[in-house]
Amino acid sequence: KSCIGKNACHMNTAIVRVESCIGDFACSDNSLDAEENGIEISSLSCQGFYACSMIATNIGINSCIGDYSCQLASSEIGDGSCMGLFSCFINSGPIANGSCRSDITKCDEVEGDCTRYLGACLSQSGEIGNGSCVGENSCCSNTGDIPDNNCLEPDSCSNCFEE
Repeated sequence: KSCIGKNACHMNTAIVRVESCIGDFACSDNSLDAEENGIEISSLSCQGFYACSMIATNIGINSCIGDYSCQLASSEIGDGSCMGLFSCFINSGPIANGSCRSDITKCDEVEGDCTRYLGACLSQSGEIGNGSCVGENSCCSNTGDIPDNNCLEPDSCSNCFEE
C-alpha cells in the first residue's frame, strides 16, 4: 500500500511505487509535469510528515525517511539517502546512494522548535557522492561537490550554524 496519511499524494502526478508516501501530506502537491517527465517515487520511500511534498525529481528506493525530508527537492536522490528530519529539504543538487543521513527523524524527537533543526543536506546544491554527509547538520547549505565517503560527522562540510 502507498499514499497513507491525511492528504498523502494529494495533487501528486508522479509515479508512486509500493509502500511509499506514508505520512500526513507525504508526496502532496508535486510538479504538474511530473507524469509527463516520468518522475518516480521508488518503493519504501517518502515516509514522514510532508516527506517528498512539492518535489520535481526522482526519489530512489528507501529514501526520504523523516519529517520534511526531501520537501521541495528538485534534483535526483539515490537509494537509501536522505534519512532524517529535514534531510535534503530544498535540495537542488544530485545525491548518490546512502548519503545525507542523521538519526533523528521526527519533530517530536527534538527539544524545542523542530523547524530550527539542521538536517543532513538541508538546502544543499552541490553534487553529493555515495556514503557521504552523515550526521546532523552535515553538508547543510553546501554548494560544492562532495566525493564518496566524505563528511561523516555531525556538522561536517556545513555552512549552517546555530544561532
